[in-house]
Amino acid sequence: MAWQQLLKSYELDEFIIKTEKKKKAPVKDNLDGDSVLVYNRKDLERVINNLKGWLKSTKGLTLADIGITGQKKRTLYEHIDYHVLQEVKRKGKKTTYGPGVQKYIKLIIKIIAEGKAIQQGELKRVDLYIKALQDVENTPGTNPKNIPFTVPIKLDKNNKPTKWGTVRGHYRTPEYVKYRKSKGKKEQAAVDSSWYDFTDDDNGSTARPPFWQALFLPDGDSNDINIQAGLLPLLIKFKEESPLQELHKLHVKGKFEREDLQNLEAFIEVLESVLSEQDSYRDTSGTKPFDRLWVNYAQVKRRLQQEEIILETEEESNFVKKVTGHDDEVGTIKSFYIDDISLGLLRTIIKNKIDTDKFEHGQGLKGIFIAKPINAQETQPKVYNREKKNSKDNLPGWVKKSWSYYLRGDY
Repeated sequence: MAWQQLLKSYELDEFIIKTEKKKKAPVKDNLDGDSVLVYNRKDLERVINNLKGWLKSTKGLTLADIGITGQKKRTLYEHIDYHVLQEVKRKGKKTTYGPGVQKYIKLIIKIIAEGKAIQQGELKRVDLYIKALQDVENTPGTNPKNIPFTVPIKLDKNNKPTKWGTVRGHYRTPEYVKYRKSKGKKEQAAVDSSWYDFTDDDNGSTARPPFWQALFLPDGDSNDINIQAGLLPLLIKFKEESPLQELHKLHVKGKFEREDLQNLEAFIEVLESVLSEQDSYRDTSGTKPFDRLWVNYAQVKRRLQQEEIILETEEESNFVKKVTGHDDEVGTIKSFYIDDISLGLLRTIIKNKIDTDKFEHGQGLKGIFIAKPINAQETQPKVYNREKKNSKDNLPGWVKKSWSYYLRGDY
């Protein structure tokens, strides 16, 4: 299979992106209703800028600049688009790498250029395209530097061929130009000798034609088309840098109902910090018996909305992705907020993870009532009896006379 036939299904025009200024500050992104601040490393920004430069350079070089005539296409970009990416696609036939991968690469570049979060599905499609280019580079007869052309090698005094042979990479050699002019054809000058190579080795050419430079040029190598690197090295670098994207201050806006949250130590630490404040209880002064130990769930919920939960490890990040429904995000979540959590879930987590008999809060108060204190005589007898004993001179009316009031309303 010729190299022109291997990449047909990837339409290069999908790489078109708008030029934007490099963003140094984090960018806010929406993730299915949630929001997050996206921080891109300088190396990732560099890749995106180099991809923009790749587009600009390949679109800015005319066919005459790369020694080609007689084509309908006008630029190196269009020439690559036509010869590398279009001739393979056949109506109704799928390729090894699936159709339309280029469409997703366009989306990828646009997303990162705008500072958006990268998703696994997008990175997977970049990887498919990388594999397609690697097949082209590593397969004899498909790498553009090995493309053979039959050209005159020796000419007589009238510039008529006396010997024909094979040149690889580019056909516009000095002998070719002289021969064509001898036939009355209008010809451009011969191209740089580094663009072609006379060799019989199907995979041993040292030619560096514009096609090859545009696709495979190593990062930072000198070149004739004003790019930092070829498309393949740029995409490989993009793949390497993408997982290092950082996602800060993820706001989980939907109601958080997952009990799995109690297994996240970072969340429990924040919850304990909130519960240590007396404002998180029915009696904020800490003087009213029983009410001073009775959790005010609505207040705890409001306080949690304000607390940034910091994540230290990749495992914690992956855990949060899972419980928040963001498994598809590539970067590492560094912190998050819970904007909405049910009061019932809060109660369950406190019951399961907090030592309600001994937890200290306020000014030396000990113990937590997770429900109406009147019911705690059986469910939390240690806390109930201790509070009753410590407050015998100041007991609420429901302890002394009636507790019917406490059977009404929400906890």
